[in-house]
Amino acid sequence: AAEARLALGDEKRDASQARDELAKLKSSNSQEFAKLAAAAESSWAAEATAAKARLALEAEAAEARLALGDEKRDASQARDELARLRAANADEFGKLAAAAEATWAAEAASAKARVALE
Repeated sequence: AAEARLALGDEKRDASQARDELAKLKSSNSQEFAKLAAAAESSWAAEATAAKARLALEAEAAEARLALGDEKRDASQARDELARLRAANADEFGKLAAAAEATWAAEAASAKARVALE
């Protein structure tokens, strides 16, 4: 009976030690889990920030492409308008040159007539 009590005492002590060890492991695991959770949260936050930055850059690039398209269209329209104005100016210049030539020819004819009359 004494041996049985000693053996029971040893078993209780071993069980108590096992419970203490289990509590330590749970506490350690809980701390490790908290560290891992914090690291994961930090990583997710960094990824979310990077994704937001990428989206902002993509939006900015899309706006720049649209603005460039507008600028190209505006430049094309300006070139068309310039060509139209040049053509109109050339036509006007041609008309003015013809009128000047006619005026000079008339003045020359008038001068000849005056000279002939004198």
